[in-house]
Amino acid sequence: MLTMNYHISYLHDVILKLLKSLHGHQKNNLQSSSERTKKIRNIWDGYVLFNPGIGHPNLKKDWVPTLKFLIETKKPILFTAHSKIDADRDSKVLEKILINDDEEDGDSNDRIVEYKTNPYASRMKFVDPFPTSPNADDTSFHLVRPNDQILLLNKR
Repeated sequence: MLTMNYHISYLHDVILKLLKSLHGHQKNNLQSSSERTKKIRNIWDGYVLFNPGIGHPNLKKDWVPTLKFLIETKKPILFTAHSKIDADRDSKVLEKILINDDEEDGDSNDRIVEYKTNPYASRMKFVDPFPTSPNADDTSFHLVRPNDQILLLNKR
């Protein structure tokens, strides 16, 4: 059976609410914080982040707690990106977090996060409404399309 959950906030905010709710329900049980965290890590079998913009200059710092949690679950994570530029920005953030995570685990393998063109992406293209580096001549635009690039991160 497949159950999908949709949240309009960062996952770390959803997790914080779950932790608080478990704490409230478990007061008589005296369950430790680490036991509650472990239980939450096993609620979902995998994660999908559609065009999250984790490498966008205005968004990336807000994504760090969620990404660290997701990676610690060691569950599959599917990422999509609007364009090759978007995927490259996201890759840099993911690689940095993965390398730091590997160093903490004693595994110093450098990882290369490589998005691929998604054959199932939308064919609709549009000009990026939030370009991060405006062009001086305004003759070329950053074209994006929903789910253009795809990455499956499966860290076990």
